[in-house]
Amino acid sequence: MATADLDGDGDVDIVALGLLSDDLTLLENDGTGRFTAHPRIDLPGGPLAIATLDFDENGLVDLAISLPSAGIVRLLRGTGALGFAPTEDLLLPLAGQLAAGDLDGDGHDDLVVTRFDPAVVITLAGDGRGGFVVRTERDAPAGCSALLLADLDGDRRLDVATTGANADVVALLRGDGAFGLDAPLLAPAGDWPSSLVPADVDGDGRLELLGTGNLSDELFIATLGGAPVALTSRRFVARSGAVAVAAADLDGDDDADLAITNKFENTLSLLVNDGTGRFTAAGAPLVTGDGPTPVAIVDLDGRGAPDLVVADGFSNDVMLYLAE
Repeated sequence: MATADLDGDGDVDIVALGLLSDDLTLLENDGTGRFTAHPRIDLPGGPLAIATLDFDENGLVDLAISLPSAGIVRLLRGTGALGFAPTEDLLLPLAGQLAAGDLDGDGHDDLVVTRFDPAVVITLAGDGRGGFVVRTERDAPAGCSALLLADLDGDRRLDVATTGANADVVALLRGDGAFGLDAPLLAPAGDWPSSLVPADVDGDGRLELLGTGNLSDELFIATLGGAPVALTSRRFVARSGAVAVAAADLDGDDDADLAITNKFENTLSLLVNDGTGRFTAAGAPLVTGDGPTPVAIVDLDGRGAPDLVVADGFSNDVMLYLAE
């Protein structure tokens, strides 16, 4: 699932992936949090992950979609009004998670792609016209899965973070600003870590890495620091099947609160931060559909308050929770 202004009208639309139906669905927001589904876009295989970017720099949102069974990453060029046209596919066997950002500071969107097994992180340089070329491949922890790009060490260069689902770790690969990635720094992340999000949870101005241990029902918070520099983690008990986490200020006190989907009990937990990185449950969990997985925190109705979007993998729906 991805959220972005796909038609340039100033509100947030939704892209939902059909892993088993080999397609994607575009949901158009009318600006008040009411959505209309557009005809599905067929794909040559089950889509696993999606990234939004502007790879041709025309001001319209484009999509990159990994299709591991087809051995490609499909690029869809935005044409306006939620229209998308396929361009040349990127041949990347067993492509997994995707992230987009400017890795070398040239102003063009680049791509990072994971492969689950053998576990690698692949960087691709964008040329600003829709072309991409592989620049580096870096070994990663076994079962390379969740992925994000962020400046995690404060040097104004993007770093790569991923999880090793088969190794039960979170990994940070520090970027050098020219597609080079350092050897991964590792920290424990629970059993089958399945999501990652960056957030400053303790107000010190530095980003931490937050994620979930899906099979051990855990939340982890990983911090970079020390001399020599190392990645350390704290782990907390979560609800059954905690699978994905999103972070944003949910209560207006200027710190990062959390929303966590719990796949085995079909709920969404909201955790309130006290400003120091300590979290407490904000009431009973919200009921979701069957098999909630990705969660996003965005303003859907233009009122300036954070709303929630959850995609339910087993009941094949998207649920919206608008702030009161």
